[in-house]
Amino acid sequence: MRHPFTLFIGWRGDSEQYMWYLGWFWHAAIAGINPLLTTGVFNYPSGLNLMWNTSLLAPAVLLGPLSHLFNLVFTYNFLSVLNLGAAFVLGELILRRLGVRAWLAQAGAVLIGLTPYGTAQTLGGHIILTTTGAILGLVYMLVSSIRTPIKRPAIFGGLIGLLVAVQFYTSLEVLAIFGLVAVLGIFLCLVLCPFELRRWASGLPRALWLPAVTVAFFLMAPGFYELFFGPYRPTGWLQPGNTFVTDLLNFVVPTRVLALSNRGTEAIARRFTGNLGENDGYLGFPAIALLVWALFQLRQRRIVKALFLAGLILCLLSLGPFLHFGGYDTKIPLPWLVFEVTPGFYDILPCRLMFFVDLGTVIAVIVAVEAYLQTSYRRLAPVLALGSLLVVIATWFPALPFTYSGSPGAGAAIAPGGSMYALLRGQPTYILTSDFPQTMVSLAQGGYAFPVANVYGHNSNSRLQTGRLTRLACLLGKTAVPHCPNPGVTPSFAAARRILLDSLPGLQVRRLVFFPLSHGVSKIPPALKEAITSLYGPAAVRTGQAYLWRIPSKINPAPLRPRVSHTP
Repeated sequence: MRHPFTLFIGWRGDSEQYMWYLGWFWHAAIAGINPLLTTGVFNYPSGLNLMWNTSLLAPAVLLGPLSHLFNLVFTYNFLSVLNLGAAFVLGELILRRLGVRAWLAQAGAVLIGLTPYGTAQTLGGHIILTTTGAILGLVYMLVSSIRTPIKRPAIFGGLIGLLVAVQFYTSLEVLAIFGLVAVLGIFLCLVLCPFELRRWASGLPRALWLPAVTVAFFLMAPGFYELFFGPYRPTGWLQPGNTFVTDLLNFVVPTRVLALSNRGTEAIARRFTGNLGENDGYLGFPAIALLVWALFQLRQRRIVKALFLAGLILCLLSLGPFLHFGGYDTKIPLPWLVFEVTPGFYDILPCRLMFFVDLGTVIAVIVAVEAYLQTSYRRLAPVLALGSLLVVIATWFPALPFTYSGSPGAGAAIAPGGSMYALLRGQPTYILTSDFPQTMVSLAQGGYAFPVANVYGHNSNSRLQTGRLTRLACLLGKTAVPHCPNPGVTPSFAAARRILLDSLPGLQVRRLVFFPLSHGVSKIPPALKEAITSLYGPAAVRTGQAYLWRIPSKINPAPLRPRVSHTP
């Protein structure tokens, strides 16, 4: 990327949210604020519990100096590239530990770095789901414990505890899925290969467990406390059910994030539920064919049968509670229904299990190719193997040029030295914008200088407070906001005044900012501007299409006639 300080990898929205999180930890720690909460800063006047949100705490701790030296856009890009590098390096180490020759392990590492899951989630801005270095590190340590005796169990156990804690503070959801996969794998090994499992377990030194549990416990204790006893804990289901699932056709139909996609596949993929960033279930016919061949090639190894069965079960679980086919909900019930009522799992998005399916697919295929090369006497065997892997790489290759986005231009107005900064500093503010997450990087790079009543994340707001925020979001006619009376239509002068009078006082804010977006509402609707002016007076600051109003302590609610006519 030519402009790593101003443009970032992926689409707008969630990417800027994670930039906010990347800068928050050290800002809060230096200011003496609990970094696991956003009390009085975000979702004002209350806050968010970051253990209930995907807040990238571990990467934020490690990359804090980069954010200070450069900016959050660069830090986000650096983390994205670092994730890709970690997938390559750790993927190769895992395969080499499994006895795979160098060039073949490198080819497998390329596949691990180019999984369709990783491409979709990266473009979707879900960097928490691609920051999987800790998971790959745990897989490497698992493979190492199987292949060779553990020489320094105390250090080995401490590293396990450290990696678990890092993943806990990166993405609790991915850690929970890893736990599910581990339990499933152990159960299937107990059934299909108990002798191998007992031999492995008996070879683990007892000195391993105490350091592992101790390190994990002490590092994770603050997070667990906030998770179960801290304030702002949300209740109920946090994610919509039966939406972010793997469509059955997605296994063989690529979305437009992959180079293989065309108009025909896009027409099918467009009907999948969820969104493009979560439609990550593609494997493709070449990979599936190689996987079937790998099962045949390794059929004598009982542990391989257990792992293959685990992969099939994960694919089945990723389909969600009901089978989706070409975007159509068939209402056919599936096993994930059990997890929808299981505490700790009902908020997991089933499609995100595909990370482990992709990883297992690559490992199985590469190990099978290695076994084939060791027993084949054909001169063209390596060429045939490499050609097959290149076909899979071609089907998994991302569409180019890679999508990148930029921060909103209006962010300069609220940054230190900007035209609005002095009036906003320390003042509770509501930001009127068509997509609030896009503004979050501007708020963070401005030094979290003023509290905002807006919220993007799982929260404990009352129904009354949620209703206020929803009605205010409807002022710009957002079609994505549920319960707007006329989605896609901006309210009339009278309706806008009524919404402002009913909702804004409950947020306890002293400033109102209209924040234009080039990819959203770029100009405030005239009727809305007149309604705001009639209540709070002329804008105190205007910069381009951005406006700032002071909210007076006393407001005249008497209806006024707009100075210009508007269509309701």
